[in-house]
Amino acid sequence: MPTPLGSDNVAIAEELAKTTQFAGLTATDYVFRYHALISIPTLLVMALAHYFWQKHMDKKAGNDRLSELADVKDVKTIEGGALFKTVYAILPLLPIQLLIAVFVIQSFTSLSVNISVEVATLFSFVIALICEIIRKRKVKAALDGTETFFKGMGGAMPIVALLVAASVFVTGLNSIGLINALQNAMLGIQGSGLGFVLPLILVGLTALIVILSGSGTALFFAMVPLMVPLAEAAGINVLAVSVPMGLAGNLLRAVSPVSAVVMIVAGSVKKSPIEVVKRTSVPMIIGTIFMFVLSMIIFLPMG
Repeated sequence: MPTPLGSDNVAIAEELAKTTQFAGLTATDYVFRYHALISIPTLLVMALAHYFWQKHMDKKAGNDRLSELADVKDVKTIEGGALFKTVYAILPLLPIQLLIAVFVIQSFTSLSVNISVEVATLFSFVIALICEIIRKRKVKAALDGTETFFKGMGGAMPIVALLVAASVFVTGLNSIGLINALQNAMLGIQGSGLGFVLPLILVGLTALIVILSGSGTALFFAMVPLMVPLAEAAGINVLAVSVPMGLAGNLLRAVSPVSAVVMIVAGSVKKSPIEVVKRTSVPMIIGTIFMFVLSMIIFLPMG
């Protein structure tokens, strides 16, 4: 989605930064200059589709939709003054706010300011720690609360494993000659006005993998090193590949009955994953089609 904190956006930005055309590209630039042109309109279209589709599904369900209500646990009221609530509402959003601020400064001034996702995250962590020390007036108590942050970093090991598996997958594809065959096929259609074929194939593969596995980024991470050479073989801008493929993985995850998000929601509302997918499928498919068409309109001419 349109955030420079997304691991998929960071991965493709780093890959594109190695090319001459996008030399020095940061995750923030990639998201706000290119990705957001597609993702934000797509989100608005999906919101509209959701509204009408859920109204239709509610009408179709009739009184049955009220037969089982989700359990709502007691929510602890946040106690504190206006300053406390304001500061602690801002802190979780501080990394993205910093990245947006730097992007705005670079876009509208001559100042050369740059900040990476990692630096923004760590800086925000330090600011949050200082706020905790001021609030609790005890350094040890504030430091004890940072344990969750470091546990979260340890929880990133599955992502590392996914990246390793992705590299192995790419090596396997190269070994069996599939990538060379795809590149040769793209060279054959180069200049024929069929530049949309490569993005369409990759979005289709993404849809298949996502629906079967529930993972929206597995294939994307595997294809990151191959996007530039494949786009060059097809004679199109690499953005026409990276943006629709990344968005397809994120959007269609909500259409897979085995994805974690669908199973969690299904458990919360006491419905089967298939019933949840019936609610999400139409808006997500509409969003995927819209973003693909918009991507081709905007990025194909840039090739």
